[in-house]
Amino acid sequence: MNKRMWFAGWILAPVTALSAVLGNPSGTGGLPAVAQSVDDLPGHTLFAPAKLPRDPLPLFVWGNGGCRDNGLAHGAFLRQIASNGYIVIALGKPREERPFEPATAPAVAPPLVRPVAPGTPDAPPRTTPDETQVAQMLEAIDWATRENARQGSALAGHIDLAKIAAGGHSCGGLQALAVSDDPRVKTTLVLNSGIYVRRDGARSGVNIDKSQLAKLHGPMLYLAGGPSDIAHPNASDDVARIGHVPVFFGELPVGHGGTFWSERDGGSWARVAARWLDWTLKGDADASWDFSGPACRLCSEPRWTVVQKNLPAPTGPFRQSMYVPVRDGTLLAMNVYRPARAGVPVATRSPVVFSFTPYRARFRDANGRVTELGNMSRDVSRALFDAGYVVAVADVRGKGASFGTRRGFQDRTEANDGHDLVQWLATQPWADGKVGMYGCSYLGGTTVHVASTAPPALRAIFTGATDLDKYAFVRNGGITAQFNTRPDEPLTDDLASVPLDADRDGALLKMAVAQHGLNTPMGALWYGMPFRDSISTLTGNRFWEEAGPYPYLDTLRRAGIATYYWGNFEDEPTAQVVLAAENLGSRLLLGPGTHCVPPPGMDFAGEVKGYFDSTLKGVQPATPPARVKWWLDEGNGRGSWHQDQRWPGVKAAMQRMYLAPQASAGAGNLTLQSQPARSSRPGFRVNYDVGSAEYFAFWITSQHGKGLSFATPPLDEAQQLVGFPVVHLRVASDRPEPLLFAYLEQVNADGSTVVLAFGRQAAALRKTGSAPYDTLGLPWMTGLEADFAPLSPGRAVEVDFPLTAVSRVIPAGSRLRLVVTGADPRQRNLAQLKLDPPPSITVETGGKGGSWLELPLQRSTAVMQALAQGEAAR
Repeated sequence: MNKRMWFAGWILAPVTALSAVLGNPSGTGGLPAVAQSVDDLPGHTLFAPAKLPRDPLPLFVWGNGGCRDNGLAHGAFLRQIASNGYIVIALGKPREERPFEPATAPAVAPPLVRPVAPGTPDAPPRTTPDETQVAQMLEAIDWATRENARQGSALAGHIDLAKIAAGGHSCGGLQALAVSDDPRVKTTLVLNSGIYVRRDGARSGVNIDKSQLAKLHGPMLYLAGGPSDIAHPNASDDVARIGHVPVFFGELPVGHGGTFWSERDGGSWARVAARWLDWTLKGDADASWDFSGPACRLCSEPRWTVVQKNLPAPTGPFRQSMYVPVRDGTLLAMNVYRPARAGVPVATRSPVVFSFTPYRARFRDANGRVTELGNMSRDVSRALFDAGYVVAVADVRGKGASFGTRRGFQDRTEANDGHDLVQWLATQPWADGKVGMYGCSYLGGTTVHVASTAPPALRAIFTGATDLDKYAFVRNGGITAQFNTRPDEPLTDDLASVPLDADRDGALLKMAVAQHGLNTPMGALWYGMPFRDSISTLTGNRFWEEAGPYPYLDTLRRAGIATYYWGNFEDEPTAQVVLAAENLGSRLLLGPGTHCVPPPGMDFAGEVKGYFDSTLKGVQPATPPARVKWWLDEGNGRGSWHQDQRWPGVKAAMQRMYLAPQASAGAGNLTLQSQPARSSRPGFRVNYDVGSAEYFAFWITSQHGKGLSFATPPLDEAQQLVGFPVVHLRVASDRPEPLLFAYLEQVNADGSTVVLAFGRQAAALRKTGSAPYDTLGLPWMTGLEADFAPLSPGRAVEVDFPLTAVSRVIPAGSRLRLVVTGADPRQRNLAQLKLDPPPSITVETGGKGGSWLELPLQRSTAVMQALAQGEAAR
């Protein structure tokens, strides 16, 4: 028998109530759990996640087999339960942990549930008293209630006292039944146990009889080990008698010991118990399909015999997960969600909407909750399910639960994988052969790359916050920033994926994740290719072109796949979204907000559903939709939606504003003006003290004071700024490779500031040229190694670059301000880029050329007039 193991140090915050950790963290539920003794609750053992999540966790009180005074008797099982996001208190002092003892002999099939006739022989009575008592279960609940409220407790605020379950094995199951009439107990788990049919055959001192069953008020889970289980007659009789509460009875031919010690981490008993708790305490709709309805998952497992009584119908879609081989034999993890009606999966063939993710299709988050469906919002998924769509989400190779290694970020291997998965989905018995793809950010990129392989079954994509030119996006202006450069997630993140349905013990998940250690590091891939024509040492080719996707525009046009792009104005990829949509003649949605946030003020879910209705089902709206919908921001949280066949910011008329040396009170130390300025050379030394980048700083606050600021006088009337501002700077530096950052800001009359757009450009990569796609008249940096031209000290050069897209009403009395700096907090490698001393940069105004800002600024438009009338009405 294993000796009790002591782990030095604290996992939970040290307080007087808890002693040292016993054994090592374990459990596959995403929150590895530990056991601890409890100083002020003697005779009990606590199991909890080693790192407690922020949100409170349900409570599960547990009685041991034989009512033994050993809280570690079912240690692996209880750590597994706790690792799924539960606080567990077991009766008994932590004594010794029973070792893993794999089963060897096959068992026979179990009988069906039946009532037991009076007089049926039972096991001989037990002659020794129980080592633990029923009262200890209630004592555990009382202690948890006090501890949850006690200031300074490691568990303070971490227990959800509205969600309490009782359970136990054998004699411990009787203890759980004995406290199940307590109103605090919401559900009970009776494992290899049941109330004795004959009290004179009882082997426990738990003093309850069958009348206790009438006092039950919550759903009941019974698990029995088949005909060889000594408790089977008692459990079977209980289930036959209960008629007023929901009951699930599952039999597996494993004997009275269940799978507590014969399978790793508590095995089938732990898996089923955790899912029952997820359903009954956490309201996990997917878990309801394990137990309820004619399609229940346990009902279809051949070794299980089940009885369902009074169970509510399962809710939500019916999910199945499986490994799907692609052309090179690599197994990719696929989760399929089928629509259901009245607790039964829809039998008719349906179109499929597919997402392909590197962020784990299904995993347990830091609070132990299952997160799924990629980055599809709850509203979008609900709208698709209600409309009868099948939704599928798969992990890309080398990520999540998929096997394989990732050669490169959105490479052709990944695109071909997606092609194969689309074709597989189209041929399944629940599919009608038509597939659409949906995704945003990385998932938006996978939709485009998969479409570029022209799968015959792929009819439409709805893609957000993605790019047309990977180099121009990731190394915008030749400079990396926050997108695509974060550190790779540790392998433990992938291990938090929920194992697929057939992977009961998570062994396949562990095998898959072991292969992920050979993935090409994402940040190193991009940092290692400074030029558009760089050959990556990691992929052996000009990877910027492989990851395009502009090289595949002709294929995308010929494929006949419908495309819908969307982006939000406070998000850098939106410029690329507009370019892609214009080059493909795509539908386009431009909304307010930041990265991948469904635009407010419109029925976004209805927009997605309506698009797939028309492209996959052939259901056309009564009124043909406009090609483009966009948001015009009026400030202060107000705005309006507009639509037309083209966004008016595309090739909008521009007003030139010259950078000038005159002082401008209030908004900046220099001026933007409509007439050419006199010659001057204001300068600044690069300030690297711009703050540290957030994990994802999608937008930025004002950088005024970090460089040079040029501001207009207050506007005498409101104007509309819709399009792409363009900066033309004439600059000199004492260093050969200065970096330039430009921010267009709105300075309100009260002094508050809003950043409207921004851009960046490495001065040594300033050469522009003709792009292999339509840039809508915007300057396009070649980025070629041969065009790299460091500056000579003191010699001025011209640098042109566009800013991000903007759609804004600039109110009267406010100013527009251009801020020019030499560093940005979103550069993740800012510490490596710092120079000592920092570069000194001058910006020339006036004279021959000078510097200016082109603004898509208009006044007195029909939209503005309508807004003015609306303001007067308000």
